[in-house]
Amino acid sequence: MKKCLIPVLFMSLIPSVTHAVVAGGMVSYGHHFSTAGNHLEYEYNILDDGDSNSNYYWATQFWFKNGNGGYAGLQRGNGKRINFSIWDVTEWDNTSAAYCRSFDHEGDGVQCSYQYDWVEGENYKFDLTKEGRSVSLSVTAASTGVVTEVATIFVPESWGNIKNNINTFVEEYSQGAGQLQSCNAMANTSSKIESVKMDGRAAIFATTKQYGNCGSYAESLCTNDGTCYSKTGEDYVKFDSTEMKLINKSTGYCVDNLAGSGVIGFWACDGNQNSNQLFTYDKGSSLLKLSDYGHAKCITLAANGFIKTTSCANSSQWWYEPVHQHLIEADKNVCIGPTELQAGYRLKEQACLPHNDQSFRFEKK
Repeated sequence: MKKCLIPVLFMSLIPSVTHAVVAGGMVSYGHHFSTAGNHLEYEYNILDDGDSNSNYYWATQFWFKNGNGGYAGLQRGNGKRINFSIWDVTEWDNTSAAYCRSFDHEGDGVQCSYQYDWVEGENYKFDLTKEGRSVSLSVTAASTGVVTEVATIFVPESWGNIKNNINTFVEEYSQGAGQLQSCNAMANTSSKIESVKMDGRAAIFATTKQYGNCGSYAESLCTNDGTCYSKTGEDYVKFDSTEMKLINKSTGYCVDNLAGSGVIGFWACDGNQNSNQLFTYDKGSSLLKLSDYGHAKCITLAANGFIKTTSCANSSQWWYEPVHQHLIEADKNVCIGPTELQAGYRLKEQACLPHNDQSFRFEKK
């Protein structure tokens, strides 16, 4: 699967925007399928939703053959809810659980809003199904299996299947009296979308980009399996090219090029700034470079699953997920962790789990 990788650990200092700003959309993912279909599904996990005063929307847009489109996603701001809208329609099922109404701003159509106390770190599966004129949305909480039938909106008979290209966006929508004074006033968020399918078939590739007034305060990545990550806010999205140590949260050991051998593992952190333990992150190429090779070599995931050094031209690209402090390898969408919690043991790929063995913090030299 093709991908567009734009991961970052830290961003260079950006001059503060001193005037008020509407952040709006900042991150976009595109998922592309081999054919159109009648059943679109995807899962959101909002790892960090900002704070109680933030106004964020994570939504997926879809379009119909011979017709217009709509979007459905999770929103926070004055409570939490599911929003589901379609343009150029006028009818909905009055028995829907959501509150539905017509709208005439940013086009005309029907919007259905459902108060839904979604929580951070939970997967929510969205199922959008078209049957004749009916387009229905349900949402399932992964931990409980509880299915919420949100709403059904009616579209014209002439509208066909859901098209084979969809788009997901992350938006900070504070406006009016609540408008942000600057982009760096945005709350920090971290999220992902995964298991994106059309009629049970996975997307053939996914792409991502940043855009808008505050796009430089957002970063994103799509892996080979179609999982897409994003983070927003100054604390989560900043880059510092200074040499840094990678310190494991569980053990306190440093990530080390063991004895300069090209094998990456744990070793006691050296207060004398051992170059085997110093790394820089290259924002443009998404590479972790080793100082003891003059930054000419990088850490990569080898075919046997272990972490080693290699030429930067052939290296893995990495995403730093700030909530769990995971280092995620982009091609395989896996985390790195220790084979044993002792000095001298190697690091290798592991399925990502929310425990400290896989958590790493960065410390400046």
